[in-house]
Amino acid sequence: IIATAIKKGKADKSLIDDAIEVMITLNKSAADIMNSLEVHAATDITGYGLLGHLFEICKGSNVSSEIQFSEIPYINGTSELAEKGIIPKGSKQNFNTSKKYTNFSETISEIGKFILSDAQTSGGLLISLPENQANEYLNRFRNETGMEAAIIGKIVEKGKDAITVHS
Repeated sequence: IIATAIKKGKADKSLIDDAIEVMITLNKSAADIMNSLEVHAATDITGYGLLGHLFEICKGSNVSSEIQFSEIPYINGTSELAEKGIIPKGSKQNFNTSKKYTNFSETISEIGKFILSDAQTSGGLLISLPENQANEYLNRFRNETGMEAAIIGKIVEKGKDAITVHS
């Protein structure tokens, strides 16, 4: 969404700066921390958006997942751009695919669904690790990088839908 806004000249300087900062940040610190923990799966969020990459983890591990939309970090200004109709074709395609395997809470807006499906140039990391190690990872990551990270959900026994999105 933000990359499309930049291409269309619709993003202000602070939004551009925020996006560039996220994109140029290397994942070395994140990887170093992961190496000391029991990571079950990890991927960078790129062209298939968060839902597409989470689906691949669930499918490959024969599990389902539940995520909390309110816990998912994204750059301020993203939803405003999407509300103005700045949604890339790839993100729309991702959403059309993801709705086949995702159960969205009734309170998740269409804009929220597109944000979860947004095709990234260089997004964050999606990491699955034991629940009892999650806070350790977050604390170490925040201390070492100064960047934000969040626990967005959990892996559950395989169910009807690969992903359930709660508000």
